[in-house]
Amino acid sequence: MIARLIAASGLLLTPVLAIAAGECERMDRTVVYKDQPVTIYASNNQYAEVVFPEALEAILPEQPKGLEFHEAAFPDRLFFSVENDDYHGIVILQTASGETYRLKILAREGCSDATVSVQDDVIHRSRSPVDDAVSDSGPNKQRLMKYMLHNETPPSYRRVKPEGSPSQRLVMKQGTVFFYLEEVWRGPGDVGMVLLVVNKGRVPYRVDLQGMDFSSERLRAAFGRVREITMMPTDFRLAPSPEYASDNLHAKHQGLIYIVANQGRSLNGR
Repeated sequence: MIARLIAASGLLLTPVLAIAAGECERMDRTVVYKDQPVTIYASNNQYAEVVFPEALEAILPEQPKGLEFHEAAFPDRLFFSVENDDYHGIVILQTASGETYRLKILAREGCSDATVSVQDDVIHRSRSPVDDAVSDSGPNKQRLMKYMLHNETPPSYRRVKPEGSPSQRLVMKQGTVFFYLEEVWRGPGDVGMVLLVVNKGRVPYRVDLQGMDFSSERLRAAFGRVREITMMPTDFRLAPSPEYASDNLHAKHQGLIYIVANQGRSLNGR
């Protein structure tokens, strides 16, 4: 199924802001911060929650008029909303250790972000045993994985957001844990894929990436020849679905899996 989705995604480019009326899905996401403002979508009737790696000490909105932010019970997060549908502005935040983060708050009527987790720029990589040295590609060339974790696009690559509802982008399921295709990096070399993994069950779940046999015929047919794979959160653990969690101190029940694979027949539709 993933091969068909990736092949189809090569023909379709969907703008990030293209959301049809009534199709808003407020799903959690994780962003790796790399000295660039993180875009947060807010509306006037929904709260967008932003979670930081540590407690916040100061907040400075460059455009305070029209913006509302609310401190939560936990000092590492804020809730944002806007008063009108044309608000946009930068918010500067400083944490207890002195780290500085910048958010770009954009109004999006009726479809704010749910929870955005801002992660530090720390690359935690679990390699596939297959051709480990090949992925280096020279001393001055960044790996595709590094571009993906930094939310950047390498030269000669393009990023594709597959269309369709979550059910249409479902590529794998393990019990109550669902894996959805979120984004594809396509170019002349390896292919990058991002999967959104969601625990919909009532018990915690650890995604065992290191225990997966990517040399098996089934996984090779689905993903190609996997070179690198990692996940945010870096401990690979997902909390129970929110309706089953007893408090907000649990880790998030969603995460992102980053995969770099060799472009083979299963990935280009041939």
